[in-house]
Amino acid sequence: MNTWNELVQVALLGTEKGRFSPETLPEPLQQALAQANPQDREGFFLQAAALTHQYERAGRRAPVLESPGVPIAEAEEKAVASAEAVRILKTLLDQQPLNPVLLGLLLQKIAQKDWIVPPAWLVSLLNIGLDSVQEALIPVQGKRGEWLRNFYEPWKTKASQASWEEGKISERKQVLTTLRKQNPTAARERLEQAWPELNARERKDFLDVLFLDLSPADEPFLRQVQQELKGNKPIQQETRQLLIRLLATLPDSPERRLVQQEMRKYVVREKKLLGLVSSDPKLVLPETEDAFFSMERFHQHWGFAAQPTDSYQYQSLIEYWFTEALVLIDPRVWKEELKTDWPGVVTFFTVEKAKADRSYARYVSLMEASVRFRVPELFGILAKAHIPYPGLTSFTMEEWEKIFTIVSFRELSMQRSELLTAPWSSKLSKHILRESFELVRNSHVYLEFVRQASAYWYPLSDAEMDALRPSDTPSYYQSGEEKLIVLLKEILQLRQRIEAL
Repeated sequence: MNTWNELVQVALLGTEKGRFSPETLPEPLQQALAQANPQDREGFFLQAAALTHQYERAGRRAPVLESPGVPIAEAEEKAVASAEAVRILKTLLDQQPLNPVLLGLLLQKIAQKDWIVPPAWLVSLLNIGLDSVQEALIPVQGKRGEWLRNFYEPWKTKASQASWEEGKISERKQVLTTLRKQNPTAARERLEQAWPELNARERKDFLDVLFLDLSPADEPFLRQVQQELKGNKPIQQETRQLLIRLLATLPDSPERRLVQQEMRKYVVREKKLLGLVSSDPKLVLPETEDAFFSMERFHQHWGFAAQPTDSYQYQSLIEYWFTEALVLIDPRVWKEELKTDWPGVVTFFTVEKAKADRSYARYVSLMEASVRFRVPELFGILAKAHIPYPGLTSFTMEEWEKIFTIVSFRELSMQRSELLTAPWSSKLSKHILRESFELVRNSHVYLEFVRQASAYWYPLSDAEMDALRPSDTPSYYQSGEEKLIVLLKEILQLRQRIEAL
């Protein structure tokens, strides 16, 4: 049948130029077209085309869609979570915004009970694109959840081992950091195993992770890295700096003893008449290299620059090296040597009658030393003076309590996430809540931190929370305070229900 080809030609030419003769159609189609109006060329043509298309399809075998066989999910082996657990799950999933911390706590509790989440809730949980939630979901997803993950790429989990072997450098560092917090020995062993395959940049970045929970057990690996390190390219020099900072932090290491012994020599007390010694110590640095501040030690062995990195901050090469060396010494040494308090230590290292940046460089080094050697009092004083420390700290909750007696929670915005590592005491919770009431007056962004801290708040009573709320807040600020206290009460109530499962 060539009628269809004829129709195509008419369609290409247009109904004005192309003519279609219905006599070429089979008898049944001619009868069907007899009721159409041939004067309506377009309508007549379209009806003929539609009828012809269906006529030609008649009697043909319909195509069979072939698809791969879908395996059936295995039968579940564990019991479904209790009705109360499901009620809490529904409450959490209905919240806007989602509280992933409480959701994670609930999933962990379900896992402890050897339950699984009901299949009806799996899709909602699988669609939450947060690694923390997905990690908590895996043990309680059951056979159905394991089966469902195979049908949608975003649901497929990426094992931490795969992230370590195949991820970007930032992802790999995060995997190593997480492992270091959980198991310091396992993290170091993983780094040792991967070391031969890492490039220079990866080695330097991953080595920095060892500052977390650094211990004498790490020293043999650090010594091996130090011995094998060759070359003087910038990345090798940066790695040398990192190594000396790590080694000088270790208790009883030769580097730590050397720095403490030599640096104290530059604190001088001038003699007065009759051989009396002045009680006012002074910092006297050599004008040129000496036995300690030498090019061989600071540049060749320790990786510091061979000239000041900033002539505005450093008046000489020795001053630059001294400022870098401040990071290598426990600040408690200065407190003992100077026989003063922590504000006195800061004052001692203030460069008198000089541009502020020269003192600032020393303050930054003291701030880093306060973190490396965990001196919360000095950290608080410098933080109050707005000296930044962008890295991670390892202060305990008790040490944070000391810090907050010196500097306000507001001034430690860079360190807020580091508070989310261990449960808070009643004292610390009250301190943060008291400051949070003030902070939410101007910005509700602090409500998100309250959610992030869901696992760490001390279980304060409603009366305790109400007592901390300011009584003299202007009416136009009260909405933020109300949202804060309602949110925290809800968090603590839900957490109590989860713990009671």
